[in-house]
Amino acid sequence: MEAPLLPRSGSGRARWSTRAAFWVSASVIAICLWGSASPSMVFPLYLEQWHLDPEEIETVFAAYPFTVAALMLVLGGLSDRIGRRRAMLLGLASLAAGSLVFALAPALPFLYAARLLQALGTACALGAATAALLEFEPQRRAARVSATTVVATAVGLVIASLVSGALIEYAPLPLHLTYWVGFALALLIGAAVVFLPDHREATRAVRVPSSRVPLRSIAVGASALIGAYAVGALLLSLGADIARDLIRTDDAALVGAVIALFAIAIGTGGLVFGRIAAARSALLGTVASVLGLASLLLASSTESLPLFTLSSVLAGFGFAAFVAAALGLVVASAPAEAKAVTVSRLYASGYSAQGVLALVLGAIADASLPIAIVVWMILVAAIGAVSSFLIARHSSVAPSS
Repeated sequence: MEAPLLPRSGSGRARWSTRAAFWVSASVIAICLWGSASPSMVFPLYLEQWHLDPEEIETVFAAYPFTVAALMLVLGGLSDRIGRRRAMLLGLASLAAGSLVFALAPALPFLYAARLLQALGTACALGAATAALLEFEPQRRAARVSATTVVATAVGLVIASLVSGALIEYAPLPLHLTYWVGFALALLIGAAVVFLPDHREATRAVRVPSSRVPLRSIAVGASALIGAYAVGALLLSLGADIARDLIRTDDAALVGAVIALFAIAIGTGGLVFGRIAAARSALLGTVASVLGLASLLLASSTESLPLFTLSSVLAGFGFAAFVAAALGLVVASAPAEAKAVTVSRLYASGYSAQGVLALVLGAIADASLPIAIVVWMILVAAIGAVSSFLIARHSSVAPSS
């Protein structure tokens, strides 16, 4: 068994073993998702205590995916040039700064600033961490990387939901304390990233030719990722509002636990769906997501917490299946010299769609939450059907791409 730390040859500085480096990289993905989800439980408090409109909160939510998408297009290949470790450290520093601004925010403009800093951090770190997973996986197994990425996503969402819900319900400073936890976690993970091995290809500092980026695979994979992010946009941006207004509960800890089940289902589903064919995974994601949204609609009409819980679990399975399909397809087709830029472009497409979807969802939900759920159920069914068809066709034409 490898030691957790191994001294680097010719240097007094220690480095993580390959196995430990794999899990440190996974923790970077988890903290990126923490940053994405941590404000969700606090949004209803901003509405109440700052007297904001729902549209203002939705624009805060939407600012994040739009900015992540734009920055990933610019910074997607950053770690291919400066190294995975440096790119992750830059991202973690920005995530910590975003949490700090959230923790100290006295008014709405500071929420936008904090969200933009979180977006910069995710753009720098997420693609780099996913590429690092593939490099630190001894046999370069795309399926294991895909499953680990989905599980890390779930861990970040679970911690964000449970911790935020508990702190809001039982601790002082409900608008701020959860962000101090995020700040501390970003610094802690950053300290671990310092000891990652250097990315050997970083010294080349060459730009990857566009011909080496598998654009067709990215486009097909993005269709599944958009399905996942559509489900996530509903649960993460409106889950607390649905629980309060339709399920009639204002217990933040309870709502956080139910939303955490969404993330736990993502992690469990990632272990399962990462092992099956991408086309089948996309189809199962469609079925689970639509059933989850149907359960959510029924829960809202009957004010049923058990049905709300069931909807969260089914939606989590759907999210996991969609993400596993997207990553399984794209990671397997990414050439060695373009891993980070390939994965970053996949994420950029998903985040772009999530930004648009969040704005549309906010506008519909402002008129009627039940109508928003119905529209979203139809939309996710359509996205899933298209994705399943495209992935099946892509796999039959180019199974090795």
